[in-house]
Amino acid sequence: MNLNLNHVISNRGKTREEQLAILCGSLGGNKDLKNDDDIDNIMKSSQLPNRNDLRSHHEELKHFEGVALPPDNANLSNDILSSKDLLLGDEGEGSSPGPTVWIVTPTFYRPEQKPELTRVAQALLPVSDFVHWIVIEDVSKGSETSFEDLKKFLQRFPLAVTVLKSLPPKSRIVGKPRGLGGRSAAIDWLRENAKDGVVYFCDDDNTYSSNIFKQMQSTEKVTMWPVGLVTDLGVSSPIVKNGRVVGFYDGWNGQRKFPVDMAGFAINLQMFLDNPKASMPWKAGYEEDELLQSLGVTMKDIKPLANNCTEILVWHTKAVKNVWPKRPKNLSPSVALNTNLHVLLKQLPQKTPVSPVDSHNKSENGFSFLRMFFGSSL
Repeated sequence: MNLNLNHVISNRGKTREEQLAILCGSLGGNKDLKNDDDIDNIMKSSQLPNRNDLRSHHEELKHFEGVALPPDNANLSNDILSSKDLLLGDEGEGSSPGPTVWIVTPTFYRPEQKPELTRVAQALLPVSDFVHWIVIEDVSKGSETSFEDLKKFLQRFPLAVTVLKSLPPKSRIVGKPRGLGGRSAAIDWLRENAKDGVVYFCDDDNTYSSNIFKQMQSTEKVTMWPVGLVTDLGVSSPIVKNGRVVGFYDGWNGQRKFPVDMAGFAINLQMFLDNPKASMPWKAGYEEDELLQSLGVTMKDIKPLANNCTEILVWHTKAVKNVWPKRPKNLSPSVALNTNLHVLLKQLPQKTPVSPVDSHNKSENGFSFLRMFFGSSL
């Protein structure tokens, strides 16, 4: 697959009115905002409670688009951004909401992708003033069409978002590690584009309490907390005594020094910057342990969160695997083309994503958008 590697681009440098227009576009409007009356009109069709919230979301919104490959093959921007730049804009006015939490979410094209990303986004919205969401799609399981669709989908959320691409390596894989190419690409991107903050690996199939993101802002080196619904023990957690981590409770030890779940820890970005060779192994089951060891983490470096690890704020949930949408055989073309189905069915995921532009040009056999969705049996 031929990939175009572009530098990260952003809306930095645009005027206030231009950025407000971008935000309002993500809320469903396309009008230029000239005064407060225009903002009030947007409020009627949005979920934001008042005008100040819309202005606040505008000031904090920094949407990025970019691409990256796994380690050794990344082509990344040289523009270094600090959390203050991202959250306060170029003017640097106002008070900082605290360290940026870089939310790293690997994903891939499948029927459950959008529902699961929506669930993650809902957990991030209450803390949107300090989180920056990095979503990385494994394009080996999708296409350029699905990647572009993902970018458009993520624009509906008033969050700071970076969208990257990744590919798994052709060798060096032991077992079936999931999401590793995306996490590795995000780590490389952060080393090139961020100065400070906290890194959290936030898989798209988990369930999160927004409170844990606020707590992990206090991460000086490493923080940890329990994760529910892990192994037959029902929970994976550090063991805490007198406010210090003294061991680990997990259903699978595997001779790991740090038997923890990927969703159960956060790392200060400075540790990645200080250890440029630290990485996750392409070895299923040992990604967390070997990453922490490569960063030089010791037990004394770990700070327990979630009320000394007595609360579960993250759950390792898994969506039921759904089949790809079937193609009906007895649907009237007039119903499909002259009703809401014409728009609705285009949003359904297809096992082989098809570009509407490419498909529209294939007319030699009477091809139509209807056939693109329902097959040649019509």
